[in-house]
Amino acid sequence: MWAAEEPDPPAGAVLLGADGPAAWAVAARHPDHPHVTLPSGAAWLGARLSARTRRGVVVAVGGLGGAGGSQRAALALAYAAEAEGLPVVLVDADPGSVQRWEAEPGVPGWESARRWAADGSVAGLPELLASDGAIARLGWAPGEDPDRMPPAEVAAVCGALASTFELVIVAVGALEWPLAAVPAGAAHVLACAGEDGAWPPHRCTGATVSLSVLRGRGRSPDGPALAGWLGAAWAGSAADPSGPEPGRALRRLARRLWLPRLLAGAGPGAP
Repeated sequence: MWAAEEPDPPAGAVLLGADGPAAWAVAARHPDHPHVTLPSGAAWLGARLSARTRRGVVVAVGGLGGAGGSQRAALALAYAAEAEGLPVVLVDADPGSVQRWEAEPGVPGWESARRWAADGSVAGLPELLASDGAIARLGWAPGEDPDRMPPAEVAAVCGALASTFELVIVAVGALEWPLAAVPAGAAHVLACAGEDGAWPPHRCTGATVSLSVLRGRGRSPDGPALAGWLGAAWAGSAADPSGPEPGRALRRLARRLWLPRLLAGAGPGAP
């Protein structure tokens, strides 16, 4: 919220005041900001404050077999959230990825984030990553090459990010089966399957998983049948040409199906 006696309101501020000519004059000078008058806007203000106290959704996106398609799926979901104006952060938690997302110059990378998580000082990380209206990223600084990611530290970092960002998308690479725990402390897991050879030998035993099939040039599995075998919710399929960026079909699937369901508190494939 913002008071008229202060300098110009910051980005994202809501103009709040008693109903009257002065309040409407301030609103006219700052047309890009929401304007709420009291007492008529009390219900709207209460709902907004309540929403701001909720923690963001953490979703882990991984692949069955390979992980290239799952990285594009994570990007597609981030683009969908960005288009809706949601505070979103994209986290690269796959140190073995060929297509590594690098940290921006001057922005902390994973090694710094993990150290802060280990000593309990990770709370300031979201502010360092936040960017105006764009997708924030937690990537890899030059020279960072850990052999593994300690699960407790990854979960601590993602939990801290969820205090600021409405959606925390964690690219975890190839999923390990049986999937007995949720990667990165995520509330939801989106598993991306490619060709038939990616069928895992075990069902899900301790995580709520949604399954999506990303169709390439090879033969794709029967998505609903594979989801049933895994005990996962079916999250649709899309054509997925290889490359660093998601194609139109994958972006459309993320925008029309995955994001609305996540924002409703369900998994990407939950009905």
